[in-house]
Parts: sequence; structure tokens; C-alpha cells
Amino acid sequence: MRRFWYAKYAVTLLASTALTFHLLYSTTHVKIDKEDIFPIAIERPSESRTSFSFTKSSSYLRRKLSQGVLGTPHSLAIPPRWTVLPGNITVHEGDEPIPVDISFEISAENLCEDYDMSRKMLLIFVASSADHFSQRKVIRETWGLKLLQHAYNYRIVFLLGKGSKTSQPLIEHEGYRYGDLVQMNLTESFRNLGRKSVAGLLWSKNFCSRADFVLKTDDDILVHVPNLLKALEGARNSDSLLMCHENRMRKILRKELLDRTDLPSSYHKYEVSRNELPGQYYPPYCSGMAYVFTSSVRDRLLDASMTTPIFFIEDVYLTGFCRHKAGIVIKPHSGITLRPPINFLQASCSFRDGRITSQEVGADELQLMWVELNTQGFFCPQLLGFANQRKDSDSSKDNEISSL
Repeated sequence: MRRFWYAKYAVTLLASTALTFHLLYSTTHVKIDKEDIFPIAIERPSESRTSFSFTKSSSYLRRKLSQGVLGTPHSLAIPPRWTVLPGNITVHEGDEPIPVDISFEISAENLCEDYDMSRKMLLIFVASSADHFSQRKVIRETWGLKLLQHAYNYRIVFLLGKGSKTSQPLIEHEGYRYGDLVQMNLTESFRNLGRKSVAGLLWSKNFCSRADFVLKTDDDILVHVPNLLKALEGARNSDSLLMCHENRMRKILRKELLDRTDLPSSYHKYEVSRNELPGQYYPPYCSGMAYVFTSSVRDRLLDASMTTPIFFIEDVYLTGFCRHKAGIVIKPHSGITLRPPINFLQASCSFRDGRITSQEVGADELQLMWVELNTQGFFCPQLLGFANQRKDSDSSKDNEISSL
């Protein structure tokens, strides 16, 4: 019996040895270095380089690596850690570091060197698309005039993704001429907006850390900077300030909900599958068209983003998930709003009572609104009455035309 056991052991040992040599010298041998696959931007203790050897095809490896299944050391396996709180509110509670891959092609590193240090300093970063040349031009000619920036001690920087082969030379020339462009190594898409705003926080901390306040806005918004500065002067607990319009739309949009409701087609880009997020509601968050915060809040949001998986809906991600993790409380402000829409004929009066932002407007409308905003000598109630009469007259003409 003992001889039989020894024979069985010897056969098993020989088979294992043969299989090992076959795997080591197979023609499909692929060697993958873990530091090439998992670039970790966050500092880690020095450790010896480790290589992983596999005998599967390259396509198989890429698929498994993208799924986080094969060749991932245990210390790098990051659980999702999405949690559903009472009330079906989804938050993220994980604290494992998440790799960050953000670099700047154009960095505008000298933008904040000439602040007046004796006054409060404001940085405004404007989320723009690479091909939105006209929008950036109009902002520079209106509420972003250099003269105004120095008078009110604020600076504007535009955040862009990658340009096309034809637009990239124009972007580089624009950045050289105005010195206010920051271009990141990401493709322009709706799904990358969350990453773009994180890059804005990172750039702010690295190149404009002296700014007391930071405002994030979009390139289709007119910002009334004097009203914004007045609101910041009157804010309490300014060290932990996050001021914005708190978004009422907090329900996570699922496919079945979009299919059975008459929501506009533009809402379909906000569709979120249950594989991405559990629960039914986002935590309270700011409308992404404009929100302002202190430098200390910037740092806390940035730290929270280092352990929170990027989510494509930018305002939900930064001012919802990251804000909740950082323990920051939203301070609503009635002047940061899209409604009621401002007719450009009403612009000189609409900002009189502290309104800070316009509705979303095109480049031409923003230019007209700025001209009217700076027109003096009108009595506002009279002007508003005239604008309403003009609007009613235009509507009646449109109805007459449509009835023909």
C-alpha cells in the first residue's frame, strides 16, 4: 500500500513539473509590470518592483485587467463602497486611495502672480469646451475684462480638454496670447466633466493657492462679479463656505423611468444604471452652473475626490458625493439661479437686487446682455414695463406668422 502511495506522489510531482515548464516556455508568454498597469499618482511607501507572468492572450489580459480581476495585488483591489442611507440616498464611504491620472498640456501657471494681496482674492474657473472659441472671446470682452479683473481682484481661467488636429494649434495660440487657458489630457465629452472639475481643483491648489475664494461656472453664464463679492463679504462661517443653488432634482434617473415619462430627450444623458449606482436619490448637491467655495473647502473636496470613484455628473460628484464625504454643508443663495430668464432688455435692472448669474445664454445674447447691463440712465420699473410690452408684441407677431 505504501509503495502505491509513493508511486502516485511521484507521478503527480512529474506532471506538475512538466506543466510548469510548459507554462514558462509557452510562445504566448506575456510579461506585465504592475507599475505600468496601475499608475498610482498618490505617494506610496517605496517597495520593490514586482512582475506578473501570464500565459494568456493579450486581449484576454486586457479584458481581465480592465475588470480588476487578474494580476491585481490585494492592496490595490478597491471595493466600490457605495452605501444607501435611510431614505434611499446613495453616498460613498470608501477611504481607499484611487489612482489619479491628470496632467496639463497648457497650465497658465503665471495667471495668479499679480493679485492685490491686501484684498480678498477670487479665482473663477470656467468649464469650456476646446472648440468654444467664441464663448471665451465674449467672456473676455464682457464680465471677464482684464480691467475689471484687476479692479475687483479676481482672475478667470478656462478649463479645456483635448482639441482636434485642426483646433489644437488655434488653442495653443490662444493660450499664448491670453495666458488664461488650462488644457488637460482628457477627451471632451459629457462623461468627462467630473474629471474636468477635479482637474480645476487640482490646478487651483497647485497654481493659485493664494485665492481666498474659488467659483466654478460654465462658459454660457454671465457672472455679476460685484454682486458675488458682496455676497461673499456677508457670508458667515466663510472658512467652510460652499454657496450655490441647491438642486431640487435629486432622483437617480433610470432607463425605465425615462422610458415611461415625457422628460425632454436632453435628460437621457443623465441616465444611470444600477451597475453604476445603487439607491434612488443623490445626496444634496449644487447646481453645476455656478458654485463658490473657500480655499479650505477646495482642499477638502480635493482630498475627498482622491478616495471617491469619478462619477460623470459633475455637480453630483463634487458637491454631492465628495461634499458629503468631506462633511461640508451647502449654503444656498437666491442670487445664484437660472430663473427667471433675463431678457437682455431687462439686464440693467435684473441684477439690481443682488442676482449673481444669468440663465444659460449663447455668445451673442451674452454680449447684448452685457451692453444693456452697463447702460445707465434708465428707470428700471419703466424699462421692465417696456420689455414686457415688447415681449407681448413679439409673441403676437409670431402667432400671426404661424397662423399663415
